[in-house]
Amino acid sequence: MAASHTENVPAVPSPALQAAFAAAARSLGWTVTEQHGLVQAAAGVSVWSWGERVTVQLHTDGATVTSTCAMPLQIVDWGKNARNVGALLAALSPLPS
Repeated sequence: MAASHTENVPAVPSPALQAAFAAAARSLGWTVTEQHGLVQAAAGVSVWSWGERVTVQLHTDGATVTSTCAMPLQIVDWGKNARNVGALLAALSPLPS
């Protein structure tokens, strides 16, 4: 299983929240796709990894943000997934109401 990092974000789910997550991911230079209640982003290859997939799943009491290494066999991420989640949440701040 690939290395990953997940954080739950308490917020009121709405189309504005989904759009805010997508805009925040784009501001980080990530490639973004959106579906109802789901934002998926691809972070590029770096010295530390073969890239990561960042997923934001909206649910009734907020959102779950997960960053997972794109290479399934990569079991060590040197903190890259936690940094991806932190960067996305920082780019999103403050949360839309």
